[in-house]
Amino acid sequence: MERSLESKRATTRVFIRALLVIVVGFGLTSGEAWPLTSFHLFSHERTRVAREYAVAAVGADGGEQRIDFTKLPPEFHGTDREIADFAGWSSARRDAACDAWVHAFNARAAFAKIYVIHRDLRFDETLDVALQYSCGHGRPR
Repeated sequence: MERSLESKRATTRVFIRALLVIVVGFGLTSGEAWPLTSFHLFSHERTRVAREYAVAAVGADGGEQRIDFTKLPPEFHGTDREIADFAGWSSARRDAACDAWVHAFNARAAFAKIYVIHRDLRFDETLDVALQYSCGHGRPR
């Protein structure tokens, strides 16, 4: 009976250690796999004015449709958080990312536009919308 109790304790210790490694690993990376998270909700300062990004697919006729990344395949989920670092990407990487977003959303769209939106969180109103980038290989030069 003593061996059985010690075996259960060892198993419990291994389980707890593995769980801690997994939770800390997700916290230190930008990994997201429900129910594990990298704690984005709690890791950013909240201010009165929020900055958000919107991506629109632009068709050959110039018409725009906003891309909802949650409706795209799972590998595109979380893209809205990555767009904040878009300026630091190389132009080739930006064009490749835009082409992938546009193709996943609507294969007939030509390129993408990325807008930055400033919103007042107290009154839930949009303060301004500005075009940040046009990207993708089909964009006008």
